[in-house]
Amino acid sequence: MFTVTFIFGEKMFVKNDTEHKAFSRTFGCIYYILTKRITPGISINGLDHTKDNKYTDDEIMDSRLALNVITVFTTYPVFWALYEYQISRWKLQATLMNGRLDFLNWAINPDQMHTITPFCALLFLIRFYGTLNPLLTKIGIRKPLQKLTLSGCLATVAFIFSAMLQFEILGNSNIIPAGEGRLNIYNGFDCDVHARLPTLNIDHTIQPLGMMNVNYALVSREDIVEIVLHFDRECTFVPDAFELNTTVTVADRREISYYLTRLNTNTIGLNRVGNYDNYVKNKRGNPSLRVLVDGSIGFDSHISFNSSNGNSYSFPSSQRMYFNEVAMGKYNLYWNEQMLPSSMQMIPATFYTVTLQNNGDKTDVKVFTKYEGAYFHVLWQLPQYVFMILAVVIFAVTTLEFSFFEAPINLKTFVFAFDLLTIAVGNLLVIIISAISIENQAYEYLLYSSLMCADTFLIAYFSVVFRSRYH
Repeated sequence: MFTVTFIFGEKMFVKNDTEHKAFSRTFGCIYYILTKRITPGISINGLDHTKDNKYTDDEIMDSRLALNVITVFTTYPVFWALYEYQISRWKLQATLMNGRLDFLNWAINPDQMHTITPFCALLFLIRFYGTLNPLLTKIGIRKPLQKLTLSGCLATVAFIFSAMLQFEILGNSNIIPAGEGRLNIYNGFDCDVHARLPTLNIDHTIQPLGMMNVNYALVSREDIVEIVLHFDRECTFVPDAFELNTTVTVADRREISYYLTRLNTNTIGLNRVGNYDNYVKNKRGNPSLRVLVDGSIGFDSHISFNSSNGNSYSFPSSQRMYFNEVAMGKYNLYWNEQMLPSSMQMIPATFYTVTLQNNGDKTDVKVFTKYEGAYFHVLWQLPQYVFMILAVVIFAVTTLEFSFFEAPINLKTFVFAFDLLTIAVGNLLVIIISAISIENQAYEYLLYSSLMCADTFLIAYFSVVFRSRYH
């Protein structure tokens, strides 16, 4: 439709012949002005009357005005970077949130949340000159660069909101301070196990299918600690008064897990889970899952988790003890294609450990969570969207006005071309920052908000020193 309208309406436009070599002369004149500015002894205001006649006074004056406008354009790419970045990243953030509206029996999909942008932007644009612009004038924001400063503040606040929300989604910190180590012991048996660590003066009872956590202040970088495990009489197929005397390792600023289980049908042992636990939350904020099984189940058995939305994850023996990134959702556990009577709802940024052990004639399944994230409703994104939409509307309208009114008549197209170029530079800035690969998405949001904050101060500076051609 646009192409047809453009073709049929082409004859309605007035086409003026362009000046010969206008493009090259404009760039040449700007270069001429810049070289004269850095030449000692030549006044900037005296450039129009220099002795060489390579460029006319009008060309020099127009180029000076265009150069002043283009200098302001250097602040635009950061804003466009924020705008382009939020289109995709805020959608990813929405994938970690609950979009269910029970009173409507409907769910908001992550990509649907972004559809409020064009609707609200259209609404704000319609009311810009009738409501928004007069309101800004009443509070003293009249100049175009003052409006751009305001839009920069709004964009900064929007990304601060998104960073705060991301921090809440990711949940508790898993940083271990220096000089401390953490020990986790998972009990796969259906009875109480009394754990005693003489060196640490700890005497603790681990509940059936339970877990024990120990924080230990280390003497050296890695300590070997004695542990004595005494089994309750109610334990299935465990000899009466059985006691396991062994050692565990605690490392500085590390977390190590052990699984109390059957190494085979006749041997009970405290099995170390991998080397060190990796509790680094992935950038996308998805949950992580690992599976611990006893020796009687067999290393060649097939274990998988299937969700109702089609996600399926298999855990071969070589990967079971390590955390694997999975998608959010409700999962059922399958062992050798048979569904076990256990289901789990996985929420964002949470580490799940599933223990699977045969105790007598039954198979016990237990789910443990650590460093839980939060499952917020997607409507918590509304504040950041509202602030960003307001910022975009004010910024887009004001930059067009500023370019049109401040650009010289003969160089309006030239100036508008540079205005559009700032969008491309903003996209390039997004690519550069993405290449840095910041692990925590919330810190990436804060980086963008910091850049926008610094850029806003620069725009505010230009709003003070820039002299409009109409004043």
